[in-house]
Amino acid sequence: MQRRRFLQLSGVCESVALAGCLTDESDGAPADSASTGTESGTETEAVDENPDSDLTTPVETLWEAYNEADIDGMQAVFHPDSDARPTEDGVSFQGQVTISATTVSDRGGESATVEADLVYETATDRSKRTETYELRAYESRWVIWSQGVTSSDSGGSSPPPQIAFEFEYDTSATGGSDDGVLTVTHTAGDTADAALLFLRGSGIVELDGVETDVTVPDTSWSDATGVEDVSAGTSVSLSVTSDCEVSVVWDSSDGDDSTVLTQYDGPDA
Repeated sequence: MQRRRFLQLSGVCESVALAGCLTDESDGAPADSASTGTESGTETEAVDENPDSDLTTPVETLWEAYNEADIDGMQAVFHPDSDARPTEDGVSFQGQVTISATTVSDRGGESATVEADLVYETATDRSKRTETYELRAYESRWVIWSQGVTSSDSGGSSPPPQIAFEFEYDTSATGGSDDGVLTVTHTAGDTADAALLFLRGSGIVELDGVETDVTVPDTSWSDATGVEDVSAGTSVSLSVTSDCEVSVVWDSSDGDDSTVLTQYDGPDA
């Protein structure tokens, strides 16, 4: 059995000036924490002047680390138990992300919500989107627990979702044949419309005595499984040849854009 995992961070838009510069400073402490200073114990005046800065800092630091292809920096601002925490083999660094504005929409003693207006830019794609981040208190500081897209502005269509996928290739059901069952699982990232996700490529076939969700190419995740949304833990199975080349493809709702989120190559491809 083979297992691989991918995260697609794609889509992006025209650069705009930052409303506030990204920072290298460590995450601020929650409002009810006794820790209100830096590592050296010096009082942090910025937190006192702007009580929301300790909440927006993790989001700003996340994208600063992404722009620098710094996986350790990205992981450092997430809660260690979060399913959304990025992994080294799961992040595809593409383009640059700029934050144009951040807003604290809710704040409590142990959790808070931050919205950020983001601008994504690669060599070929440009888009804007607003993301919502749930933050939680952890070891006297705020860290990110989850993130999701609130809205987007990309010329009438939504930007591609950011999703981590895991692939498992199993030949146990094919009686010793090299052909097998490929299971694709959403492991982290955005929840996507199942009708906009497609399984495409070569080597997707019907195998004798093997039952799977997908036996022909260009099948939508929705048609294959009957689900409306694809979220963390959702899986789809395909019967494939050992030299298959399978892609998970996102089509925009207006039909103008198509993005390969990830691809799997069989053991004999």
